[in-house]
Amino acid sequence: MSSTTLRVIDFFGASSRSPVERLALLEERKKLRAVGADYSKARLDYDYFDNPDNPTGYRGYHYDGRFSAAARRMTEHYGLEPGSSVFELGPAKGFVLRVFGQDMSSYAVSHCHELVVGRILLEPAPSFPWKDARFDLVIVKDMLPHLEPGVLATTIAELVRISRGRLFFDIECGRTEFEQRAMKDWDETHLICESPNWWHDELARHGYCGDVHFKSLITDPGLPDLV
Repeated sequence: MSSTTLRVIDFFGASSRSPVERLALLEERKKLRAVGADYSKARLDYDYFDNPDNPTGYRGYHYDGRFSAAARRMTEHYGLEPGSSVFELGPAKGFVLRVFGQDMSSYAVSHCHELVVGRILLEPAPSFPWKDARFDLVIVKDMLPHLEPGVLATTIAELVRISRGRLFFDIECGRTEFEQRAMKDWDETHLICESPNWWHDELARHGYCGDVHFKSLITDPGLPDLV
C-alpha cells in the first residue's frame, strides 16, 4: 500500500439494503435470467432505475429525502454556504446535493430532480468542460467502478483539477474474489472490481488527496461487513 494516507469518512451510513438482502436479490436475479427474463442494467435506462421487477435495480429511484442527512453532514463538514458550487460525477437524477454534474445515462438526466434541470450534462468521463478550480466541492458516489479502466487516471486528475481542494469519493469495492465477482454479477456495468487497498494506491498514485469511503455491496461470508 502507498505511504500516502487518505482520510476515510462515511457521510451516507448503511444502505437501505443489507449485504445479506443484496445476496438474496442477486440469487433472485440469477433465477429470473435462467428462465429468460433479462433485466439488463447495461442500458442505464428504466430497467436500471425504475423497473420494480428488476431485483438488482433501484426499483423506483425517486426523491424521498433519503440523502438529506448525508447532505447536511457534507455541508457542515466542508463548510458549504449558499452560493457554494458543487460538482458530482455520476449524479444520476441529482438527489444528493443541488449540484452541477455529468452523467452517462440519458434516462437519468431526462428524469432528474427539478432543482437540477439544466445543471447535469449528458457527458462521459474523462471529458470535463469546466475551468480549473471551478468547484468548492467535488463528489463521486458509486461512479468510479463504472469507468473504463483506461480512463480512470485521467478522470481522477480532471476531478482534482476542477476542484478547489475539497473532494469526496464513495467507492464500491471487493476485498476478495467472491466480493469482486458479486459486484459484477449485481451490476454488469461495474468495470473496475478491485480491493480497498488497490483503490487507495490508485488514488494516491494519481494525486488524489481528498476524502474517501469504501464499501462492499455483497459481503464474503467469511468476513465482517465493510460499510
